[in-house]
Amino acid sequence: MNRDQGKLRGWCVVFGVLVALTVCTEAMASYRKTLRQHHRRGEFFNFDSMHSELVWDAVLLTPALREARVEREAALRHLGDDEAVGLPSEWYSTGTAFYLSVFIPKEAGDLKNGEWRLELVDDQGRRHAPDSLSELPISGVDRRLFPFITRWSKTYIVRFPAAVSPPLRLSLYGVLARSTLQWR
Repeated sequence: MNRDQGKLRGWCVVFGVLVALTVCTEAMASYRKTLRQHHRRGEFFNFDSMHSELVWDAVLLTPALREARVEREAALRHLGDDEAVGLPSEWYSTGTAFYLSVFIPKEAGDLKNGEWRLELVDDQGRRHAPDSLSELPISGVDRRLFPFITRWSKTYIVRFPAAVSPPLRLSLYGVLARSTLQWR
């Protein structure tokens, strides 16, 4: 190989890396924009005890968010479009579903023990109880996809049987706190 071929090969490598970075950056920007549209955060801080009683994040699971997540996860795992793996079955459901990241102090219980109650309110004011609540393990990919997850968080998928589109409200009630998130 002569010197000119070596330079050309070097420029091809640099160009390939730049194209890959551009594609990854565009996928990340698209995912972040979609996540911002579907994500809400609520916090309750007790000034008497000087403790956080509740910190929670909810992501409304829509087809657009599911598609953006698959694309972003494929980019994180360095997979091609044909290699991209679908989402876990918990992400698909009829009705309305949310991905939750929740911090509740140990003494206040957790979502699965019945000390807390979730409720979905539609634009007509109808209240809906969850059909199911599944706790999910947190992977390294989840931590990259959802930057609001902390070391103290637990994550869940909550499903409501009714198909509700925004505007809607999701409320979390407990002995120590109450918080409502809204999607318009």
